[in-house]
Formats: sequence, structure tokens, C-alpha cells
Amino acid sequence: MKADNSVSGGLELEKYLGDWYEVARFNHRFERGISHSKANYSLTDDGRIAVQNTGLKDGVRKVAKGKTKFTDKYLWILSRTPQLAPADKATILAEASRRGYNVDDLIWVEQ
Repeated sequence: MKADNSVSGGLELEKYLGDWYEVARFNHRFERGISHSKANYSLTDDGRIAVQNTGLKDGVRKVAKGKTKFTDKYLWILSRTPQLAPADKATILAEASRRGYNVDDLIWVEQ
């Protein structure tokens, strides 16, 4: 089954911008071994969203900028805080499962 990665409506960019902790993700080559990861989303002068990712790999801080193409083989759970409240975690996992993502494949990121 193809996962439903549609937007759930009414994105308010101002609320989306800023720092987000990566609390869980699917395992991907480009993030393998990275912990304490965080993303900062900002608005560029031309109205696009820029992202700067930071994380630790082998005790060294890594910084990356780039573009992201969202497909059903990617899943990140982000939070404004390093840890999710149990009720929020349950709600997010239920919604991801409902949309067709295999949440058993998530890696919980050390923060």
C-alpha cells in the first residue's frame, strides 16, 4: 500500500519556521549514525523555505543544508522539544499508521 503523504491542510508557515528536534525517522543512508539531530526552517527572501540540519556523528557536529523531496519511503517525526509526551507520541504513531507508514521501522533518535 502506498502511504498517504498528503498535507493535512492549512499550513501556517510562521508556526512551522524555527527549530525542530528529530525524535524519530526511517533509517536512511544519509542519516545513518546521526544522533542529537535538529532542523531549523527559515523563510528565504524569495519566499522559499530553507532548512539547516545539525546532528552528531561519531561525536562530531555535522551541519547540512539542502532540499528535501518527500516520498512514502521517508518519515520523520519532529517536535519543538527533544522528547514527545506519551499521549502526543501515541497520536502521531496512530496517524502515521493510518496513513500507511510502517511505524515499526522508525528509529528513535537519541537527543
